[in-house]
Amino acid sequence: MARHIALDKAEVVCGKPLPFSIVDPGRNLLLASKGQVVTERMREALLRNGLMAIADDGDAHSSREQPGQEALSPLLQLRQQYARASAISRSGFRISRDERSECFSCHVIGMAERRHLILSAPVREDRSYVAVSEGQTWLFRTFYATAAIRFSGKVEKLVFEPFPYFHVEVPAQVEMRHVRKMQRVTVCMDATLDLAQPAAGLVLDLSGTGMRLCVAADTPLEEKQHFTIQFRVHVFDEWHPLTVQATVVRCLGAADPMHSQVQFYGIGLETQSERDRLLLHTFVQSCVIQELDGLSKVLAG
Repeated sequence: MARHIALDKAEVVCGKPLPFSIVDPGRNLLLASKGQVVTERMREALLRNGLMAIADDGDAHSSREQPGQEALSPLLQLRQQYARASAISRSGFRISRDERSECFSCHVIGMAERRHLILSAPVREDRSYVAVSEGQTWLFRTFYATAAIRFSGKVEKLVFEPFPYFHVEVPAQVEMRHVRKMQRVTVCMDATLDLAQPAAGLVLDLSGTGMRLCVAADTPLEEKQHFTIQFRVHVFDEWHPLTVQATVVRCLGAADPMHSQVQFYGIGLETQSERDRLLLHTFVQSCVIQELDGLSKVLAG
């Protein structure tokens, strides 16, 4: 089980791989991969701040755990990672060298002139970084609003500090295939499931008629199971509680290998009132507008 411990500065050695992941004082993940090779400037930047390391119970670091430091639950660990990714960008990509090659994950962290996207370095399932070289062409795929998007882009620039990221040139023609009737947006929202015993959940994407929900592995759900779910949406500068009828449409299992103790589900939703339906629709549309201010400017040219 992962725990947060005091960072041992002696183990951050220039030119050598990190033996742990690193978080900031707010427990936001900064370097999520064991094995990341540390540069001199990266080492100086890390040591200037009151950072902490993430270690497994089996690691040698666990013996140095601070008194009173409790382990995070699997769902909270996932929430912290996904919340930070959502704050950086609502747009994630799966990239590969071609149609048959292994896929890796990365996120949009910015845009540049000349139809360039700035993307976080792709990572493997074990959190190690994937080697990317300038001049390479990669296949990029993502879901955006109601469409599946695919294009081949050329890596124009690599940057390694303060963290690894790269620039990719988006081609003039981007393939878009509409696969959803309703617009769906990326979120990271706490929820409560009204089961035999109330259970915590995390909503990772949301539309007017469905959501992707994750719960701890010790809260199993079954396909076609019905229950109510409660969460809040931020509309017109206020938080509004919603209670909706939920049905498990699809069991996705442990869909994120980095969080094997969390189960993912596709959920169908049915609002209980006209008010709730309008609030949910308004919230989703406000998120879509934020996305349109960013990624679509590059994709649509």
